[in-house]
Amino acid sequence: MTRQYGRTQACDTVKRDVQRRQPYPRTKRAGFTLIELLVAMVAGVLVASTTYFIGAASARHFHEQERVAFSQTALRTSMMQLERDLAAAGSFGVPSSTFAQSCLPPLPVPLQAVQLFEDGDVEGTASIPNAAENGVSADRVVVTGNFMTSDSYLAIGLNVTGTEIILNANTMGFRRSFGFPFDPDRFASVFRAGRMLHMEALNGDHFFVPIAGVNPATFSIQLETPLPVNGGCPLGQLSGATVAPLAQIEWLVRNAAGLPEGVVANLAPRDAAAAEAMGLSESYLVRQERRFDDNSVMIDSIRVVAENVADFNLTFFALQNLGGLRQRVLIDAGNFLLHAHNLISVEVRLSVHTPDQDPRFNFVPRAPGEPLTRFRANPALPGAARVRTLRQDVFLNNIGPARGI
Repeated sequence: MTRQYGRTQACDTVKRDVQRRQPYPRTKRAGFTLIELLVAMVAGVLVASTTYFIGAASARHFHEQERVAFSQTALRTSMMQLERDLAAAGSFGVPSSTFAQSCLPPLPVPLQAVQLFEDGDVEGTASIPNAAENGVSADRVVVTGNFMTSDSYLAIGLNVTGTEIILNANTMGFRRSFGFPFDPDRFASVFRAGRMLHMEALNGDHFFVPIAGVNPATFSIQLETPLPVNGGCPLGQLSGATVAPLAQIEWLVRNAAGLPEGVVANLAPRDAAAAEAMGLSESYLVRQERRFDDNSVMIDSIRVVAENVADFNLTFFALQNLGGLRQRVLIDAGNFLLHAHNLISVEVRLSVHTPDQDPRFNFVPRAPGEPLTRFRANPALPGAARVRTLRQDVFLNNIGPARGI
């Protein structure tokens, strides 16, 4: 019995050894065939390519929207500054010196709260590249008023030579503007040479004299042209008169060639050849101040407010009596001198475009009356830049409405 059991156990051991030496069945072997590897590689390449193209397209779209958003922000900021200057036109001044009461001879060049020059900069040449194909223009506007302070000041009178007018430094308006204690630097910056001094006497007469300088020690303003001191005009009238400084602020579109080197140096660096190759344009919306004595630009006043300007247009309206009724009529640049005293509002249209032309964004000429959405600065390059536009109605409260027109 024991021998039979041992023989059976030995047989089982031999069987197990034989089974270990036999190969596994073919269906249980691990690994991939060559076809499976090729299919997997092709699928991986397709997935990687799709992911790359989707990522690249998303990146392009993100950067393009980023440029559009930047243009939109710059556009809103520029419009806010322009709106503020237009709304202040005529403040502490007159709509037009032609219609102002005065016992002195009229000014050689009438002083107006607003002057419009259509489609052209100061030299009369367009500053927006490829303006004709894009159907755009660049107006120029000059506004006059007190943009430095929010007060007018009480005068004590003239000096004996008629070259200085002395102000009362004890009024609240004077202290609000120039501090208490008195700030002579602030006083000199407000009444700087080249600006105009507007004086309104108690009897309603108006006097306009360019400022030559200031004397902070005596709170006085030096006049470019002496006023007569004999007789009733203006001697005896300027005691108790209100006095305000006037500046003339100009808004226009310029290119880099029309800007001083110091202003260009503060702009983003741009290689001229590379800019032209990419379809970039040099069109800047500029705010600057002009002198009254020789009409020259105060270099330190030049500010670039917006870049890549695509369109700048202003439309003014006035109230006229037509058929016994007051009606709002459009005033063009040729009729400004006649209607400068009864302007009531201005419609401003300002457009900016993205910095470069997108080859995937086709340029399509717009029909008359259609909004400006595409801009092509360089016709030799494909595509177009995207455009953003703001329109704003600004009421001129210091001109017609304030004067009871």
